Parts: sequence; C-alpha cells; structure tokens
Amino acid sequence: MRKAVVNAMPAPTWNRLKINDITVSLPDATESATECGDPDVTALGSAFCAAVSDTVSISGGFSDIQLGNGETKGTVISAEKNGVSEVTEYISAEGNCALRTFADIPEGAQVKLVQIIEGKPGAELLNDVGVKAADNARFEITQIFLGGSRTVSGVYAELDGYRSELECRIGYTVGKDELLDINNIVIHKGKRSRSETDVKGVLSDNAVKTFRGTIDLRNGAAGAKGAENEDVLLIGETAVNNTVPVILCTEEDVEGSHGASIGRLPDDVLYYMTARGIPLEKANGIIAEARLESLIRGIGDEQTAARALKALAERSSDAVL
Repeated sequence: MRKAVVNAMPAPTWNRLKINDITVSLPDATESATECGDPDVTALGSAFCAAVSDTVSISGGFSDIQLGNGETKGTVISAEKNGVSEVTEYISAEGNCALRTFADIPEGAQVKLVQIIEGKPGAELLNDVGVKAADNARFEITQIFLGGSRTVSGVYAELDGYRSELECRIGYTVGKDELLDINNIVIHKGKRSRSETDVKGVLSDNAVKTFRGTIDLRNGAAGAKGAENEDVLLIGETAVNNTVPVILCTEEDVEGSHGASIGRLPDDVLYYMTARGIPLEKANGIIAEARLESLIRGIGDEQTAARALKALAERSSDAVL
C-alpha cells in the first residue's frame, strides 16, 4: 500500500478548510493491472486507475462484488448504439479495497447503473465511476452507501455529445466514527446537454461526510443545463458535514444551479415518537430508514432492494445510526 491524494476538486477552494481532496492508502500498481476505461475520465485520479486489476466487461445484469483486503476490480460496461444496458453492482467491502466502473456510451444509448455499497466495520473502500456520453446518450446512476469505516467515492461524467444526459441519485447513512468522501464532477461539452444530481443522507455519532459537487459548463456547450442539490439530516451534536457545490463556466448560453439543505430532526417529532414508547436511538433509526427507503425501492430490482433494506435495518438495530 502507498499513500495517495484522490478525489481532488477541479477548482480548489480555500486550502485551510482541508476539503479539496483526501489522502488514502492506495494499492500498489502491479504488472497484473489492466486498463479499465479512459484514465483521464476519473474522479479519484489516474494513479487510482493504474492500480486497478481484474477487469471484466459486461453489458448488463447483476454483479455480487465481494472485495477483500488488498483487492481491486474493474468493470467496463458495454452498450450498443440506441441500446439499453442495465447493471446492478452490490458491493461488499472488507479491509482496504478498490473498484472502478467505466462506461463509454455510444450515440442514442442508455446505461443505467445501480451501486449498493455495504462496507464492513474497518473497511476502506475506494469506488470510482467514469462515463463518457455521445450524442443523445443517457447515463443514470443510483448509489446507496450503507456503512464502512472509510468510503471514498467519485463519479466523473463527460457529456460530450449533443443532448447527452446524466441523472445521478445518491443516498447515504454515515454512522458512528464513519467517514464518507464523495467527489462528483460533471463536464458539459455537448450542446444542450443536461445533468441533474440529487443527494440525500443522514449523519450521526461522530460521522464525517464530504460532498464535492462540480458542474463544469465548458465553451461550446451552448444551451446546456446542470443542477445539483443535497439534503442532509444531522442526528445528534457530533456529526460533521461538508458540502462543497461548485459551478465552473466558460460558455454564456448555459444554466447552472445548486442548493443544499442541512438540518436536524424537529423536537416535536422526537417527542411524539418517544412519548409513544419508542427509544430515542430507535426513533433516529426509523427516520434514517425512511429517508432512504423510497430511493432503495425505486431501483427496480426487488431482490436487490430487499437485501439493501435488510442491511439498512440491521444498521439501525445495531445502533450504528
């Protein structure tokens, strides 16, 4: 293992805040490392891509990805012109491990990716998703983070084509002494390209979460629109939330927007639940489950949803949240 800086913001903010990037333990690059998509299309960085081995190519279906200490895996999603590829990755992580998923989406094609990320206690998972979208191509991604001592994740999307689109939905629960670091970068190059990112989650018990969301509207992307929003619920007094929305622009005829809502549970809600015999910790868990349940049920795969809901419920019953 070696130390490396990953998840760097394209446009750094005030360095004293210490949220421009994060330092992690990265597996050493070996001769068995295999190319997993364009190494420039990455949120975690080219050094991360160079360390990824055991790459497979798929066009759809369900993948149960078990990652042990020191393991790295790569997935390349293939799609046909005007076709639809639907991929679900259920990721279970232990120790220090890494996953890279890449899609080069041709004209008129759609790729739908679901990632359920369940980190075990002590796990440090690095998860990187890179995508390039051609004319009228569409990428939909749903990511649900269900634990792990340190989870570092990023999505890098290049909307190169005319009317190319990205829809990103992220849900997370970050509990006792856990860290979640997210770096999402959307590059608008194509005319009338569209992106929408919606993030929601719950933090509690010394949890630390950083979300960097960058929309880069580049010269030539006339008529492009990018939007992102995050809704954060803080439980208790010790959780730390960092939300860093960024809009970069070198084109006049574009629209970019971002917003963030950060709050705590109203006292009257907690009073209502505890007055009916629900312990405070259980009440917090119920609220956390409710915030992610609709997102999980909306992934369209009943078996995967049931597995994710079970993992979420176990986190609540173990008082992680």
